[in-house]
Amino acid sequence: MVVTGDSQGFFWICTIWSSLTKYKHLAASVNTLPTVLQSFIHQQASGRCLVFLILLGHLCERLAKEHEKMLKQLNTVVDLGVSRHYWHLTILSADRVISGVGKDTA
Repeated sequence: MVVTGDSQGFFWICTIWSSLTKYKHLAASVNTLPTVLQSFIHQQASGRCLVFLILLGHLCERLAKEHEKMLKQLNTVVDLGVSRHYWHLTILSADRVISGVGKDTA
């Protein structure tokens, strides 16, 4: 994401070069930006920073979704998991300790 503009801060352009997002996903975030900029009309630098953070948040959300897809795919390939037999024995032994079955009585 690149934000460029003049030194006065009146004319600026934000460009997003990413395969993570498409315009239809970004449209909701972009439509809120004029309202944000109007709220900071006397502090334009703050408004631009907030716009940058809104767009960065959108890109982070898309990146997180791509990461989840990648992890699901890797999980199907690697097929790591907890052995049900071992997990079942662990639960049984924990139940015995809690109920006092495995304790010595004096």
